[in-house]
Amino acid sequence: VKSTLIYPANEKVIAKYRQEDKYIINETPEDYETITLEYIKQYQMDLKWLYNVLSKESEAERIIFEDPDPHNGFILAPDIKWDGKSLENLYVLAMIHRKGVRSIRDLTADDLPMLENLRKGCLTAIREKYGVRPDQIRAYFHYQPCFYHLHVHFVSLKYDAPASSTLAAVLLDDVINNLKIAPDFYKKATLSFARKGSDKLLQMFRQAGRCQE
Repeated sequence: VKSTLIYPANEKVIAKYRQEDKYIINETPEDYETITLEYIKQYQMDLKWLYNVLSKESEAERIIFEDPDPHNGFILAPDIKWDGKSLENLYVLAMIHRKGVRSIRDLTADDLPMLENLRKGCLTAIREKYGVRPDQIRAYFHYQPCFYHLHVHFVSLKYDAPASSTLAAVLLDDVINNLKIAPDFYKKATLSFARKGSDKLLQMFRQAGRCQE
């Protein structure tokens, strides 16, 4: 039996792993502006811990690789769900240095240099440190993310990671390709994702009449 221990775990983390019925939300750009942004304002996780990591005031010893550029740079570190040993379960997280980019909704073609730099740097670092080939790594964003500062998950293809399904994960390569096709793709796209029945965002969509009760 495989199990994952996450400590410390706040109520939001506990809710993430609690078994509940899920419901699909089809979020239009207008929904994002009128509902999701209000949700972020009210309920987003305090990001002080993340800024401490980015400034290396905490967890500096866990950093796998860093590009210190303030605009296009990032830090790559093990995810809390990975023990740092089993390559079959390899799970690392890249967090950009630039503040103010909350999720893929904020991305435009102007961000392609940052995204391509991050992809290349992370895949190279993973191969050099762990010997895992780039074509054996799944790189993706969550939408909605668990915290609203742009970050990318890099996970072994052998690992069936939580929230790596179609209704939670958006491949980094797909984001890059979409922005090359349409510079403001994520400003105009309807994005679909699933939320649990007790989720605050789902409740706000229902209150706005955008989802069935």
